Amino acid sequence: MNSPTPIDLHVAVERIISHPAPSLLLDTCALLDIIRGPMRQDSNSVQAAKAILGHVKSVPSRVNIVVTCTVISELEQHIDNVQNEVAGWLDKLAQNVRCVQHASKFAEIPPSLRAESSQPKELAKQLRNLVLEIIEEVIVLASDEVCGSRAHRRAIARIPPGTLGNATNDCDIIEHYLELCQRVRSNGLSEKCVFVSSNTKDFCKERSILHPELRADFDTVDLSYCTNMTWAIAELGL
Repeated sequence: MNSPTPIDLHVAVERIISHPAPSLLLDTCALLDIIRGPMRQDSNSVQAAKAILGHVKSVPSRVNIVVTCTVISELEQHIDNVQNEVAGWLDKLAQNVRCVQHASKFAEIPPSLRAESSQPKELAKQLRNLVLEIIEEVIVLASDEVCGSRAHRRAIARIPPGTLGNATNDCDIIEHYLELCQRVRSNGLSEKCVFVSSNTKDFCKERSILHPELRADFDTVDLSYCTNMTWAIAELGL
């Protein structure tokens, strides 16, 4: 995976405030959800991802996309499995379409569905490539020792997203984003910052409502929360 070289927090802050634009702070699942879009009957996520890619590649860029080293590591760990899972689901869908075609033929009804044998693997591959294109344009935050210590304490204390025996990585991701937002706000940046994660189990009290502890942390640094890319684009006004 070709991702940009991680940069220290202070370098990322300088880069963002020197070219002010709204910022998307991504959880790993927000990227994997792009590949999962068809399987979840969510083509909007693919459309939103294409739009975001266009915004970040524009000159000047209309959005900053930020990830952490943990996000990159998790993405590398899971992207193959997610691609294969989606390809398998699409293959079963194509088989079902072929069954409909055969049944339509025997019933002398003109078939209204088509299934190309190469489509499942090709679509899954193209969606993976879309994710990798986005990754090429991101700001990757290098691991920060202070943020790492805060994440450890958050996980130990089971402060959301910390949970019993789990979510250490989530804590690490969120502590880096909270620190980034605190620093850019201290430097006078007023553009919107949005954290995107569909992991409502760890981040939310119910549905898309953040746990109160996280809500307080987010409000302190004026950080918004969205569960998907489509919502995030609307929140950023893109």
